[in-house]
Amino acid sequence: SISEDAQQLVTRMLCLDPTERITAGEALEDTWMKRWRQGDLPSEDLTALQGRLKQLRMSTIIGAITSLTALNKMRSEQDWEAIHKVLKEEADVRLEMIVQDSNRLEGLKHSFNMLDRDKSGRISLNNLRDSMHAMGKYKDEEDLNSMMKHFDLFGTGDICFQEYC
Repeated sequence: SISEDAQQLVTRMLCLDPTERITAGEALEDTWMKRWRQGDLPSEDLTALQGRLKQLRMSTIIGAITSLTALNKMRSEQDWEAIHKVLKEEADVRLEMIVQDSNRLEGLKHSFNMLDRDKSGRISLNNLRDSMHAMGKYKDEEDLNSMMKHFDLFGTGDICFQEYC
């Protein structure tokens, strides 16, 4: 399995927000990198580790692309009144269809988690604001409130995973 140190290093290197992402110098000073330079890591596991890290990196990239696409779709929708109001039952059916496609579900979970910046299990207005700022897509509070109003299908004041799907 991948050590906690290695997972933390990769997560810090792949942080979507450039202001929170570590620099190359910081990466070189990371605990895992120091252990690697000192030869303290089992060499037989490195090949498997490299494969897993590539998979993690690809998952993060796919998640970032999915998040950006979802945010752009939310922002670019011009006719809010034409958006079909999805009932909870319809959302459940859609979610069940997505669950059947494990790759799509995993990508959606990853991108949802990237937008759920406080890890509450829901995308709040603050999460949305922070994500828009991090991606350079922020306009104003009215824009954010409008996005939240029209994509908060269940009227809870935030976006759950079902609504996100």
